Amino acid sequence: MKRSTMLGGRYSVVAVISAMLLFSCSQLEDIHPDAIQDNQIEATADGFKLTPLGGINAANFRTHEDVSCDDYCINPEDASTFIVESYTASFQNGNEIFVNTYQKGEVMVYEFRSSQGNDLKKITFNGSDIYASNQAAAEPFIYEVALESVVACTEIKDDIEVRSTNSNSNAGATGNTVVFSTSYALFDICVIDTCEEFMVEAIEGMENAYRFTYISNEALEDVTIQMTLPQIADWEALDGKSYEEFGNGANGGIRWTGDLAACGDGITFELQFKPACEVSNSNSKGNKNTTPSSVNLMTNFVVQGGEFGGNKLKNNITAACN
Repeated sequence: MKRSTMLGGRYSVVAVISAMLLFSCSQLEDIHPDAIQDNQIEATADGFKLTPLGGINAANFRTHEDVSCDDYCINPEDASTFIVESYTASFQNGNEIFVNTYQKGEVMVYEFRSSQGNDLKKITFNGSDIYASNQAAAEPFIYEVALESVVACTEIKDDIEVRSTNSNSNAGATGNTVVFSTSYALFDICVIDTCEEFMVEAIEGMENAYRFTYISNEALEDVTIQMTLPQIADWEALDGKSYEEFGNGANGGIRWTGDLAACGDGITFELQFKPACEVSNSNSKGNKNTTPSSVNLMTNFVVQGGEFGGNKLKNNITAACN
């Protein structure tokens, strides 16, 4: 994978939050940003501990200790390339707050969780309240910050304050509030050279008939392409290709197996579907057929194999029933 080159800068804020009900609370003294480099910091007066690698699910990801921001890049479409830094803050009562921070392309993501699962009453991010309510926030509480630009190794520092649901709205409950800083060095975004393309078009003059075109980035032998067809009564191949049926109902569909060339014009599939618009409902008075307003003809177009395998269908293909 190649690395992209972008101009430098800070970021602007885009929040993904459950609610934003603002109210005032007491300010606590911030921990110095340099302190996050320590393995563990204790401030007994505030009942606070900060451990950089204490977050939930941190073991599933690499950290800055595993890679260098000078020569590593991330792919926004591949979570396995993300570099995650995790932090744990402890209240005096022993409850903990976990924060995972990671870069997803041109966005910084902050995931907040609590050890109790319902302990996030107020979250302040760089001086602005991003959640404040008498009701605990749904977890994980996710906050996103859009980066204005990306330059490798640019350090992003943020100050965070979290108030526990065990605190009241009055100032002075320092044991129920933790204040800490996070730090994250940015990575370049990978540039992936690929000719892969997937297209869907309705066949003119035919009802519920579609042409699917897939251009593979690599030559593949005996690859299977599987299409999930959850609500069809019947189907017909218009392209002369041989297909195999599998399963039934929501897990049913058809599959094709063959060779794919790299790039070029790709391969096309032409199929026509008959929607299963009558649904049988069983009740105490017997079976009764009902007609839904629409059905899903296709929900997946999965290429099984190769570096770029996976589901290529972004939106379900539907058919109206009335």
